[in-house]
Amino acid sequence: NVVGGSTTIGNNVWLGINSTINQLLSIGESCFIGSGTLVSKSFSSHRLVVGSPARSIARVCHCRSRLSVEENFVECPKCHSKYKLIGESLILQEI
Repeated sequence: NVVGGSTTIGNNVWLGINSTINQLLSIGESCFIGSGTLVSKSFSSHRLVVGSPARSIARVCHCRSRLSVEENFVECPKCHSKYKLIGESLILQEI
């Protein structure tokens, strides 16, 4: 049996050297996947993902700065982009 399918990778995703992403997964926009990371599950947007197996260790802005998510609204300390937390996803607010 051959299992087919596609992996979806969002916009502005950075993949570290020698990272592996299994098929049938989804990587949200502005995720950063560390070098040597084995991604075997899907991740929502704006995540810093490392390890084998992969785990999310932080939320990140599209400018690559770490975000401190404590409430439903977050502002990047570096570029001042504003996000709203909806479920597990950070959504960039219109400027």
